[in-house]
Amino acid sequence: MGSLFRWSWGTTYSLKKLHREALRDREFARTGIPIGLDLIFDKFIACAYARAGRADKALETFQYRDEISSDQPGDPVSCAAVYLSLHDP
Repeated sequence: MGSLFRWSWGTTYSLKKLHREALRDREFARTGIPIGLDLIFDKFIACAYARAGRADKALETFQYRDEISSDQPGDPVSCAAVYLSLHDP
């Protein structure tokens, strides 16, 4: 399956609150794309980790992204989305 297809399935799973499945498909879709290369992907994968109960990995991904992409700072909405996802039931 193509990575765009798997990313879309991940989004669908997330909307249905099937966060582990969403994370699985989003991780698959990210294969070969390092953190810091695409800030939109980084935000979505950090949210997926947070919603799947992997707060440690969400924060690690988000903080690493900030460290290596200081020339492209994240927008405030992306930051808020990740941190709110950490507390999403």
